[in-house]
Amino acid sequence: MIESHPDTAPGALKPADGDTRSTLVAVARGVFAREGYDGASIRTITTEAGANLGAVTYHFGSKRDLYGAVLESVMKPLVPRVGDAVSGPGSGLERTLRAVKAFFDHLSENPDQPGLMMQEVAAGRSAPKAVLKVVQATLGTIARTVREGQADLSIRPGDPHLLTLSSIAQPVYLTLVRKLAPPVLGPIASSDVTDHVLEFVRRGLAAAPGGAA
Repeated sequence: MIESHPDTAPGALKPADGDTRSTLVAVARGVFAREGYDGASIRTITTEAGANLGAVTYHFGSKRDLYGAVLESVMKPLVPRVGDAVSGPGSGLERTLRAVKAFFDHLSENPDQPGLMMQEVAAGRSAPKAVLKVVQATLGTIARTVREGQADLSIRPGDPHLLTLSSIAQPVYLTLVRKLAPPVLGPIASSDVTDHVLEFVRRGLAAAPGGAA
């Protein structure tokens, strides 16, 4: 006999709670990216996830909390990735550039992340606390590395936080606009974009003339 469960539609097999929760996050990520936060409906998400309409409330409490879980799942891997990038030998500038590349690589693998975050910015909503922690940890690591670069004279003077934001803005912005660029500029290879960003940031941060590390 098939056992019913609050997560599933009538007649469906009972899933493990963790499986249903992770499925809802994965499906909701695609729906939010496609429809936007306001356009995404709980009914669409649960239908595509094969879950009961009440599953979102059961696992997350609200649509807003589900959205926060989606953002956290996309962004959380950035923290160790950037941390690994700045560890090891090299000047502050070299390690900061590694962090920017790690950030860019993450966005290349998760091109929906900037759009998901921009939905929050455009709507004037405050990011969920879990997401803010990820942002603070990531930007804090890069800003600390920028300060170390200023101390070893490989990075020019300036507010470390503004220098960090200016550096990270490059991969975020270019990830957003790459879909719009081909009709105007033609196709742009991912490797060309990465090389351009790293050179642009290097010249913007470097203390030495010409952007030497």
